[in-house]
Amino acid sequence: MNETLQLAFAAIFVLSVVYAIITDISSLRIPNIVSIILVLAFVPFMLLGGVQTIWPHFAVAAAVFLILFLSFAMGWLGAGDVKFASAIALWAGPVHGPPFLVAFAILGGLFAVLLLLLRSAQNVYPIISTYPVLDKLSGWARNKIMPYGVPLGIAALLVAPAIFGMR
Repeated sequence: MNETLQLAFAAIFVLSVVYAIITDISSLRIPNIVSIILVLAFVPFMLLGGVQTIWPHFAVAAAVFLILFLSFAMGWLGAGDVKFASAIALWAGPVHGPPFLVAFAILGGLFAVLLLLLRSAQNVYPIISTYPVLDKLSGWARNKIMPYGVPLGIAALLVAPAIFGMR
């Protein structure tokens, strides 16, 4: 695959991920179109030689979907998070999937701890929720909301250069 096509696929991937992060922050939803675009863009990427063998990529995406679907069933994740993570895992495949999942786990854990600390801090210092930078975070902390699209998206952006062979 030539460099221009590779850059175009990388741009589709990155823009889709950034859009998902922004919409999850603003509305606590990841639109289905993001996951659809990611999956549909993967098909020509694959056909044009972006991946050597396709089945391991589908296996990783299916495994991520099944595991996170169980988390959805337990009420820990939203459906959009499950679809978004599975679409990213399709791109990441068996080589970049584990680093993506580790980054997601670490970032998700740090984000959750941040929200828990913020919730505790609000009990002592209620003025925290009035600061413009912290008002949205404070609302999530107070209402026990965790927008997992944020750590998912950041983890995807961290592995994107490796997925597309960029240095």
